[in-house]
Amino acid sequence: PSNKGSGMHVQACIDYASGEWRGLWVQAGTQRENTGAPIETPLPEDSLLLTDSGYLNLSRLRHWDQEGRLWIMPPTANLVLIDERGVRCSLQELLSRQEGEWVDMPVRLGVREQVPVRLVAQRLPQEQAQRMREQASHQISTPPKGAQPPNRKKLPARTASGTRDKRGHRHVRGKVVSPKRRAVLGWRILISNVAAERLSAQEVVVLARCRWQIELVWKWGKQIIKVDTWRSEKPARILTEIFAKWLGILLTQWITLLDSWQDPRHSMVKAQYAVQWMAPVLALSLAGIGSTEQAVQRSTQTMKGGCQVQPRCKRPATFQLVQTPSLVSS
Repeated sequence: PSNKGSGMHVQACIDYASGEWRGLWVQAGTQRENTGAPIETPLPEDSLLLTDSGYLNLSRLRHWDQEGRLWIMPPTANLVLIDERGVRCSLQELLSRQEGEWVDMPVRLGVREQVPVRLVAQRLPQEQAQRMREQASHQISTPPKGAQPPNRKKLPARTASGTRDKRGHRHVRGKVVSPKRRAVLGWRILISNVAAERLSAQEVVVLARCRWQIELVWKWGKQIIKVDTWRSEKPARILTEIFAKWLGILLTQWITLLDSWQDPRHSMVKAQYAVQWMAPVLALSLAGIGSTEQAVQRSTQTMKGGCQVQPRCKRPATFQLVQTPSLVSS
């Protein structure tokens, strides 16, 4: 942060098998997210990388294939594909020729690179596809970000960033969804280099949905911890507050690893609330008042007793899908 305004990127890589965080990288806001240490850090042998389409780079995918790295990610809607017959087509054109709920076929990406990948797509129910198209055009409002001093007067009805509602949330126009992207909103689409002999199409979709766990970190980091707002306008204090909040997130993860991560039903959101509830006790124990070991043990007992996701019938939870991948078709 500076007086002229700036930003930062924070990236993390979570090992879902062990719960270990492989780095928490802070980058300048001007640096692209798909470059630098987060994407270049080597992964354990025979691991599977789950990432989003923002990290899609054809030359990088070819390099990963040569290294033997396995990956699953969603494609961008403007990709050029070459099908099994050698015909060049768009993602929309290829999927429009398919029948049935599932598509699982080899294709090549790019006109020049022609990276061989596996295309897995699931046709969504008509009601769900229509709901996604409607959500793509909705107007949303977001809470104010940046410096929010506790004694600041209420903002006027109109500001440089647009109108605000009664809660002070800034109204933002609906995201501009390209026609190509809108045309394939009725599909859940993934690309991967994992052979069909190792993972079925349903298992590919289930594993890709496991990536939502990292999105939950950013969600409760913004909604509960408020990492994107701070109480001061001084750069040094802003950085101190941001790092302190991220240390709180890391502390939650460490306590979760002690006794809750092994339970596939564990809830990271509920764990954060449990740590917040125990924060005064932990702070006093670190200051020498009471036993730190007992405070941590009490926190883990609280997590183990009530920080689980309950099974659902209509929309199965992630742990249910991992146990029974066929539920993804229900």
